[in-house]
Amino acid sequence: MEAGVRADKEAFVTGLQGTSVVGALLPALVLPVALWLLGNLVVLLRLPGYQTRRQALPSAEASSRPPAPHGAGARSRAGGEEPPFPDEDRTGRLLDHWGHPRGLPWFIVEAAVLFVPLLACLCSSPESWTPMAIIMAISAAGVATEFYLRQVVGVEKRRGWELLRARRLFAPRKAFLSFIRGGSMLVTCVSILAVDFPIFPRGHGKTEEFGVSLMDLGIGVCLVFSGASSRWARGTGHSNRREQHREPTGGEDGTGVRSLLQSHRFIVALLGLARFVVLKFLGYQEHVSEYGLHWNFFLTLNGVWLASDLLSKIPVHPLIPSVGCLLVYQLALIVPGGGLTEWVMSGDRSSSFVAANREGLLGLVACVFLYLAGASLSRALVFRPASGSQRRITSAWLVRLAFLMLSCIGLWCIFSCATLVQPTSRRLGNLAYCLFVLACSCTLLAAFLAVECLAVAPPSSVILHALNRRPFSTFMLANLLTGAANLALDTLHSSSTAAVATLIAYLLVWCGLPVWLEDRVLSTEQLSLKQSKGMQAGGAVDTKRIQGGTGEVATMRRRVQPKLKVSARGDGGTRLADPFGGAAGHAPGFPSLPAGNVTVQHRRGPYS
Repeated sequence: MEAGVRADKEAFVTGLQGTSVVGALLPALVLPVALWLLGNLVVLLRLPGYQTRRQALPSAEASSRPPAPHGAGARSRAGGEEPPFPDEDRTGRLLDHWGHPRGLPWFIVEAAVLFVPLLACLCSSPESWTPMAIIMAISAAGVATEFYLRQVVGVEKRRGWELLRARRLFAPRKAFLSFIRGGSMLVTCVSILAVDFPIFPRGHGKTEEFGVSLMDLGIGVCLVFSGASSRWARGTGHSNRREQHREPTGGEDGTGVRSLLQSHRFIVALLGLARFVVLKFLGYQEHVSEYGLHWNFFLTLNGVWLASDLLSKIPVHPLIPSVGCLLVYQLALIVPGGGLTEWVMSGDRSSSFVAANREGLLGLVACVFLYLAGASLSRALVFRPASGSQRRITSAWLVRLAFLMLSCIGLWCIFSCATLVQPTSRRLGNLAYCLFVLACSCTLLAAFLAVECLAVAPPSSVILHALNRRPFSTFMLANLLTGAANLALDTLHSSSTAAVATLIAYLLVWCGLPVWLEDRVLSTEQLSLKQSKGMQAGGAVDTKRIQGGTGEVATMRRRVQPKLKVSARGDGGTRLADPFGGAAGHAPGFPSLPAGNVTVQHRRGPYS
């Protein structure tokens, strides 16, 4: 890239002042209401005779009976009818897609419902009423379709949807958490390309010193919900990690070296170094005040993981020392005569490595806090076990939704007080910025959870689910496509039509690849589960291995006993009971078995 063009592009994204808090949050809030409308449209477009590829909704008789346990997949032994829900794999992935069709036409419908309002909000001024008008229009359409569905859809189908809602809320992997992780990735990755076009308002770009904006939320929200889905948040700890996550043993066979080379941390660190080398080689534009001269998001993510592991080894809650470090850092920023704020904002970068990358290194304090805050919130609220009947599970989640909304109000009040100490600054990563990101994250979580709990039909999104399943690969693909677009196009002088066309093509390619890969994985796992139905009951021990697209291997052993006694665990552990009070327990991912002792041993794949 020529030096003059590079300087112009760097100046185009530098010195921005941000917008209001409402203007920064509204474009992200369009996704939950669009997801709500999408779920209703999927039902409307398939009426009458709303059916999935494999089975129809349950009958009135089947809906009135206690539902089969979590993961049931064989025909009912009493009546021989097909179960109301498909077989669920070991991660609950198929359960998220129940009732949602697949194929190119449906992908286009989903892309139109999600992308069009999002792009309209991103391309409109955050100070205008356009984002609010778009959200209100989508909400009105959602209310209209909701009212129509409640009028035309029979009681039998609504019972089936209520059953599905309770199953999804009970499942080890929460559908609404998958959607919000995919949605945050969608907003972040479309913004990194859109910011290079003049049609993207400067108020949405990353602020230079103080202020708030939509892009300021990107890394913070991703870290919050990355922590919210961590193994510690799910209550599974670190004991079930694969060998690639363990410390290298340095054995003679070289397994320690292979484990290190295959670990997520090594790969992410390698990506961080590769990104630095490639950008310097191509002369690509850089926003130096974002992380520094050599630092980037991948190195920050590795630092967050390392610090979180270290804090988890001390005998207190890991969030407590993180909060203490953040408060000490905030005091150092505001102490009279300290000069830390002035040094971060305008210090010399040529003196040392720390000075050259001060934003990235000091920002680790805020990033670690956000990661652990998301994990703590999710552990206490999202993954807290809930059992009982279908109605009791749904009611318990409505109580959690109310508590989450009250927490949002409290966080916004605390954020308002923190801005009196020091204005919000992403570059500093101060206390006000951390509270701003945490309040926005809780607001988004409450919005997605409200859609999950209150919509007539639990919504589903193949695009958001696919983006959630492959965060690193999709983020790398977004960076590669963004770089290719900037090298091939003169983004600074592109017309509005060319900019919108480029963004639409970018979204279709970027989202189409992970959706295609996820469709292939789901088809493979459905075939494996169908083959597993051929297993016959009886015998002392019957072992079956199924290898899915996630790299997980499950081994099932059956021993027929006179009585069945299984315990309920909400973390997808070794034994599961019927959460709705049924008589038999089923292992997730396998068909129904005769009354007996069912043990499932999982070797978990890497976190994604």
